[in-house]
Amino acid sequence: MTKLHEEIRRGDVTALADAYRNGAETRGEFVVVIGPPAKSEPVEAADIDGMLNHTLTTASLKDAVEAVAAATGQKRRVVYQRALALSKSKHGGNEAK
Repeated sequence: MTKLHEEIRRGDVTALADAYRNGAETRGEFVVVIGPPAKSEPVEAADIDGMLNHTLTTASLKDAVEAVAAATGQKRRVVYQRALALSKSKHGGNEAK
């Protein structure tokens, strides 16, 4: 990059957002590169369920599954199965077929 005011900042999204919200100087255009989540401990099913319940209040099933899979690093198939299980438990397994 050969920009006059080029600056590279690295960090997690929350820390970077806080820095700019709290008055970090900004000039010119921005490019944001977001990498995959860092490898971490396996995510518990209850955590996935909580994230799905929260996300499903504002997003479609497909979008919620994509968002939770991306946030947790879990396979989309695994998150989708959890979403289906949540749906069945909320409806008592009495969905019309």
